[in-house]
Amino acid sequence: MNIKKKNLLFIDNSRPVSNGSIGGSINSMIQLIARLDKNRYNIHMLLYYKFPILENQLKSLEIITIYRNNSLLSRGNKVKKKIRNILPFYSDLFIIKNFKQIDYLSSIIKKYKIDIVHANNRINANILCLLAAKRCAVPYIQHQRVFENKLSFTAKINKNYPAFYFSISNSIKDNIHEIVNVSEKKIKLIHNWINPDFLIKSNEGD
Repeated sequence: MNIKKKNLLFIDNSRPVSNGSIGGSINSMIQLIARLDKNRYNIHMLLYYKFPILENQLKSLEIITIYRNNSLLSRGNKVKKKIRNILPFYSDLFIIKNFKQIDYLSSIIKKYKIDIVHANNRINANILCLLAAKRCAVPYIQHQRVFENKLSFTAKINKNYPAFYFSISNSIKDNIHEIVNVSEKKIKLIHNWINPDFLIKSNEGD
């Protein structure tokens, strides 16, 4: 009996550093994907920026890659960023300003007939992904890799939509329970798998 594969969409909005390398969040996400049963899942990955260093690895894992931006945008002013972070409701204003991204993300979910959306950062940073999944009535997993100090209003009223929160440590698990304020039943502890040789070996020449 053939089992119908589910279509998974992993979303990461990380930027490459100046030398084009990647951070631990993407590396550990890829290692998580590598452990998934390809007989049960079709893996799609939406990256906001291209990472040439990843090309061979993504192909070897049979990941369908979608790029949001083909070029790296300049980083914002650090002083302005700090000011924005202390302004009340800034996160919610950001959602209004970038509302079209929800349309874009929804179109990706529909185009590839996605069954589960997995966002790879934290709920405040991934709120547009959550809202797109919710609009499409698709289950959503929030991979929480960073501590939350407080939630935006939009995150607060949608915090229970994720089917699960994946936490990379016990301390972040506690932070999700206390700050995000969701049931512990929704929180799953999944430690990072960081193997420095994993990325290098998979990208070695022919």
